[in-house]
Amino acid sequence: MGAWGTGILQNDTTADIWVEFKELYNTGLSQKDIRLQLEKGYNPQSDLEYYAEIWTGIAYGQWMCGGLEDYTFKKLSDATKLKCQTLLADDKKLLEKRLNAISNFIEKVQTPRPNPLKRKQIVVRQSFFKKGDIIGIRISSTQCIAAIVTD
Repeated sequence: MGAWGTGILQNDTTADIWVEFKELYNTGLSQKDIRLQLEKGYNPQSDLEYYAEIWTGIAYGQWMCGGLEDYTFKKLSDATKLKCQTLLADDKKLLEKRLNAISNFIEKVQTPRPNPLKRKQIVVRQSFFKKGDIIGIRISSTQCIAAIVTD
């Protein structure tokens, strides 16, 4: 996993889940259905290394969209306790910052978000290209960029 800070969304796993959550939310799925789909895709029960990050991402998504489930909150609480027990204290300052971020997040999500995200309408447009097309763009007299349309 890549992490670039101690904040809640400052690691690859949680950030990816948040992006997927928004995409699924905008398709019209309920928050419970989104959780079930993300659980199935990421399988947190079998991935203890990323268990806390997965549940943090799901909890963040539900809270941002206006409805954190009790089930998700319990999983988040359990996950953070597990994560705190397994973290190595190589850098005590970073560990302390991460634990503060998690504590603040747990406090924050216990109250509903004042302005939940609204669903965005998905606009499907016809593509100019079809599968198998090769696109080339000249960016200078000696350099080009190419792409192959796969889907």
